[in-house]
Amino acid sequence: MRQKRTLSALATVTMILMIVILPLTLIAALLVQEGFSVYERIQSGELNIVRYFQQLFGALPAWVTNLLDRFGLTNLGLMQERLSASLIKGSQFLAARALNIGQNTFDLIVNLFIVVYLLFFLLRDGDDLSNRIRDAIPLHAEQQRDLFNKFTTVIRATVKGNVVVAVVQGTLGGLIFWFLGVHAPVLWAVLMALLSLLPAVGAGLVWLPIAVYFW
Repeated sequence: MRQKRTLSALATVTMILMIVILPLTLIAALLVQEGFSVYERIQSGELNIVRYFQQLFGALPAWVTNLLDRFGLTNLGLMQERLSASLIKGSQFLAARALNIGQNTFDLIVNLFIVVYLLFFLLRDGDDLSNRIRDAIPLHAEQQRDLFNKFTTVIRATVKGNVVVAVVQGTLGGLIFWFLGVHAPVLWAVLMALLSLLPAVGAGLVWLPIAVYFW
């Protein structure tokens, strides 16, 4: 848009609202809904974890079953208690957060407005603000340039190397789970995205057991 900085910033903010904030809001609503659904299925007994594990162990080769038995991973009763407790705690956490979100809707709207408002002016006047910051830093021009270059490199590496990969893995996992008919695909997709950000854990903690179960 050449020199029309105000119009350019307004168009960018509108695109961010449509492409980022609106989808994230919808995903958050689906996540809360599926969290409630999982919690209700566990409470009613419809989600029988022991039965799923029995089917899983029945499909495994004998040497895998013996290996799991050696590590004490075939005690279905104990595993059911632990998994049920973990799932119930997670579902209760989601339910509590959903209640808090419902009670603080006005605060969320105000905070969102402030974020969008600041984003608009940062996009429009970012160059001027950057120059003022550079002038205020008591370093030589070459040192400032090196500092900002390293800062930019770290941000890009973090976003591209971690966040983007996590979003892609979570999105692909959610779509595959939905296609295969796995219950609560959005919940598992978000969990995969979060786990992929953790060192030495990864999204395989979610998709590997499901893949073994289908196998």
